[in-house]
Amino acid sequence: LEMSELNRRLPAEVLEGKAAERVDLQQCLQGLRGQGGFMAASRAAHVRAVQLLCDQVADTEHVRSLIEKHLEEVEELHRERREEIAAIRREQKAIEEGERDKRRVEREKLAEEKRKAMEEAMERAEGGEGR
Repeated sequence: LEMSELNRRLPAEVLEGKAAERVDLQQCLQGLRGQGGFMAASRAAHVRAVQLLCDQVADTEHVRSLIEKHLEEVEELHRERREEIAAIRREQKAIEEGERDKRRVEREKLAEEKRKAMEEAMERAEGGEGR
């Protein structure tokens, strides 16, 4: 059974992409059986039958509720990860600010020591001139 033969046997709503609950999967499977059995059908026909089955299952209330539940769980995980990343970034920023402050204090301390050393050198130089 070729795909074109299968498509001729399928209801129009399948071919038009309508909702899966209107698909008559029974007609599809009977069409496959009528051409030498399911195992004799082409790979394309098998794929189409599996697509129809998946469409029908996916359109059930149970599967939709499972999908929605898992989507909510995924969204919650994403929210938690975003919060964790934000906390890590805040912590990293605080560390960087602390390091900048530490370097600033060290620079100021070195500048103060240099200023004191210059003052002492000037006092010694002035004191040496006075002798």
